[in-house]
Amino acid sequence: MIALATAALAAVWVPTGPVDTVRLETFLAERPGLHLGIGIVPEESSSTSTGTLARLWLEGRITPLVRLPGDPILPLAPATRRDLRPLLALARQWFQRNLGRPPEGFLPGGGAVDPDSLEVLESLGFRWADAQTPRVEALEAFSSSATAPAADPLAAWTATPEQRRVAERLAAASADLERYQNSGTADIEVLDRAAALLRRAESSRFLADPAGTDAELVSLLVSAYELLGQRPPQELVASTAAAKAAGVVAIEAGPGRISFENADPGLPGSTIPCTLERLEVAFDAHAVTFAVTLGSSTWPEGGTADVYVDINRRQGIGTQRLLSPAAGFLRAADAWEFVVSLSSIGASVMRAGGAESVPAYWHAESRRVSAAVPTQRLRGKPGYWGYFVTCACTQKTGSCATQPGRKLWSVLASREEQRQLDDRKRRQPRFSAQRLDAGRAAATVVKP
Repeated sequence: MIALATAALAAVWVPTGPVDTVRLETFLAERPGLHLGIGIVPEESSSTSTGTLARLWLEGRITPLVRLPGDPILPLAPATRRDLRPLLALARQWFQRNLGRPPEGFLPGGGAVDPDSLEVLESLGFRWADAQTPRVEALEAFSSSATAPAADPLAAWTATPEQRRVAERLAAASADLERYQNSGTADIEVLDRAAALLRRAESSRFLADPAGTDAELVSLLVSAYELLGQRPPQELVASTAAAKAAGVVAIEAGPGRISFENADPGLPGSTIPCTLERLEVAFDAHAVTFAVTLGSSTWPEGGTADVYVDINRRQGIGTQRLLSPAAGFLRAADAWEFVVSLSSIGASVMRAGGAESVPAYWHAESRRVSAAVPTQRLRGKPGYWGYFVTCACTQKTGSCATQPGRKLWSVLASREEQRQLDDRKRRQPRFSAQRLDAGRAAATVVKP
């Protein structure tokens, strides 16, 4: 069984950043009998320090231990535990290549380690995981600042409601990552990039200072969800301001209504005549009204606003391709069953089997075009639908004067997905529908 400490070490130095070997040698020279452990993160180590570290290890003055980036609290870091074996295997290779031999010890973040992780360590040849030796961050304060991990190290990281909320967010994101992995449609590159973001989010500093690091944590989690093609949980983007800061569509809802405030694309030159600002959906027993707000009070040349609706969120049912091939596709789970196409002179409801016209109204003062579709012509509950909008127009002047007739696009999407429109090499962008979670969708149902 792998041990949880070694009596050979007086203390373990946990440096921030690469090891300063000049300071280290001076420190050891002043303390001839000291045997010091050093937690080393291979990804943060400088190649210029490895020769000195290897010599000091051979001389018996130090014992290097493997640390993971960010010192995650393993029992609260499911994404890191998921990838623990390859992460540790790479660390062992680095030790062998740069320090001349494999590591024997592992330094778990906060001294907390779980049984499954201990099994992984043992299977890879580690002899001990140091959960008990006093630790110090600054060598200069060695005599006074070395502190041993708490008797129950995990308790210190879950003591406050804010810390527990961080842990809950990490657990939920990891579970969503696993669902994506097992979906049968996972992209390996996307999976790896999202997992890397979640491992960064599992750094122990987010638990050490939840209030001071909240915005950064939310940004990392939102980016991971965006990669997976999923809307972040509502509690991460609960307000319009929070959603805009995170670069996602802000959704507000109530009985019989949903409003989608578009994300700021954050791109140079992103203001175009058909800039899409908002989609509003209002519904009762008689009609579903779709209203799109543009950024201009003048209807754009050749302008159309197409509202794509997915009524079931089932893969293999519906159409992924958008009406204009140049606009791209929807993800498989967001394939549309009907489209409400709006212009300043009318609207139509298009399905696979055909189209029917309905009146449309353009209000220049509010920059809003709307159309009401009788409820009996649709099916399902609008609060549970997924929505995606494209606004297209023809640019004939200004920055596009040298390309008369060029089609311009604006979409209801996150900042990350909108960037696909600016990627000249990406010919078939893929987008996600915007939708409420089940709890909020139920609250939109209008009672008779």
